[in-house]
Amino acid sequence: MANSQLPRRHLEGRARVVRSGEFELAAFEYGDPANETVILLHGWPDTHLLWGDVVPLLADRYHVVSYDQRGHGLSSSPQSWQDFAFDKLVADIVAVADVVSPGSPVHLLGHDFGAIYAWEAVCEDGADSRFASFTCVSGFGLDQAGLWMRKALRHPTPRNLVGLAGQLLCSSYIFWLFVPGVPARLVKYLGRREVWKRALRVLSRVPAEKAYLAETLEQDMLGGMRIYRANIGKIFHPRERRTMVPVQMVTSKYDVAIRRIPLDDAPRWAQELHFHEIPAGHWSPFTHPREIADLTATFVEANRTR
Repeated sequence: MANSQLPRRHLEGRARVVRSGEFELAAFEYGDPANETVILLHGWPDTHLLWGDVVPLLADRYHVVSYDQRGHGLSSSPQSWQDFAFDKLVADIVAVADVVSPGSPVHLLGHDFGAIYAWEAVCEDGADSRFASFTCVSGFGLDQAGLWMRKALRHPTPRNLVGLAGQLLCSSYIFWLFVPGVPARLVKYLGRREVWKRALRVLSRVPAEKAYLAETLEQDMLGGMRIYRANIGKIFHPRERRTMVPVQMVTSKYDVAIRRIPLDDAPRWAQELHFHEIPAGHWSPFTHPREIADLTATFVEANRTR
């Protein structure tokens, strides 16, 4: 495995394969393993390349690990959507953590769906013994989002209704993924890297040279769609969950996928929670790596384990 898609200025990771059940995950390590370990979790339809500009800003101080989640990049690509359920994705995080930092808790940095399933991980019983902190970029927990939606419908204030309508509009693309034949047609068109780069420019002001896309983009899109299919139903059957892991939520002012109002109840979700807003679009790791790295480093320092 090689980071062949990265520009030369990026760090080359030490490639390794991590087994999670019957599947293999392609992981890349940077920095000194004796330092605090930070695991980076990408979303749809990205790979570890999402973090290409963030990694060099963290690896001089931390042991940084990024990996392609199942169905993406160089990792195994299960064909059954059941293999993308949250319990499997959480098991992947734990498998990577056990290999790269067997003796110490790790810090999580997640974006988009990577942040969403990281919420699942940090809300598990005893999670604070495995995870030292969680930086959530453009994401939220599906349980928490589902509870907020119920609240908005029970208390239809103008603010709640505006927030609900805005988030449903931003998330409306998800429902098309369940229409037979639509995902394949979408991927056939959007799965071309030049097309998706143009989409990123429109959606998040990502310059073409900053959009680090894997050669497996079409597969990555399909894998991500299976994650949606396997888990989106949780939002209609939410559980009241709370984490003891310190959390900071990084929102983007111009995010086309995640709105700010549904996060109003976020302080209920964690014993310790901090908010930061940056002047970015949804794909902030591409466009604002310095802000993401600085916020992450500050939070890691506040929650050191070594």
